[in-house]
Amino acid sequence: SLSNIETAINREEAAGKVPKEQWYNLARFIYYDRNQYAKALEILNVLLMYYPKRDYWLQASGLYSELNDEPRQLAMLEATYEQDLLEKSSDIVNLASLYLNAEVPYFAAKAMAKGFDDEIVEKDSKNYELAGVAWRQAQEVQKSLPMLEIAASKSEKGELYARLGNVLLDLEKNKEAADALKKGLDRGGVKRPDQARLALGMAYFNLGDFSAARRAFREARKDKRARSYADQWLKYISSEEKRLKELAKEMG
Repeated sequence: SLSNIETAINREEAAGKVPKEQWYNLARFIYYDRNQYAKALEILNVLLMYYPKRDYWLQASGLYSELNDEPRQLAMLEATYEQDLLEKSSDIVNLASLYLNAEVPYFAAKAMAKGFDDEIVEKDSKNYELAGVAWRQAQEVQKSLPMLEIAASKSEKGELYARLGNVLLDLEKNKEAADALKKGLDRGGVKRPDQARLALGMAYFNLGDFSAARRAFREARKDKRARSYADQWLKYISSEEKRLKELAKEMG
């Protein structure tokens, strides 16, 4: 029983000895089983002092998660990471996500980059997306783009291409933006196709391809959520064409 284990632990500690690891583990297991996470954590902290092991760091991090203590959850996971003890993709992804939540995206991006380099982090769409988001939030857009491109190419749906297209549009990379947005729309599964078509129209407009821009905005306006914005753009294209014609006449 728990009281017997605690008695044995207390007796050993009182005698200046280190109690057996299995006693602590039994006590920890019982506390955890009873949802007494704070007590289980106390035991884990002692285990980390006497018997430091990777699993105990991870379990402590997990228990802080159960207690909704994200800063300590991150601290424990970070300590494990700094000792090069994180060997699973999910642990590094979890660390990166916690860094993002703690608003330190640079550390998230670095952890993901190292995870990829060390062949620990699984090279799937979701993980590349996480890395791309982290680099972008860290204001490292040039490092973000390749990650987002790989994420999009590995995804079955077009949503990531649509997002990538918007990032490229913001960077005034209009040709690349149009290509990405088209890929996304062609692939399907874009959450807001109307928004993607608006962005596509803008990219084409910026490239001076008014007819392609007009087509994109006409497609976008089929969705009533985008209609008024698309109509404004269609008007603007017409006025811009008129202005350019008049300018050409004057020059002519």
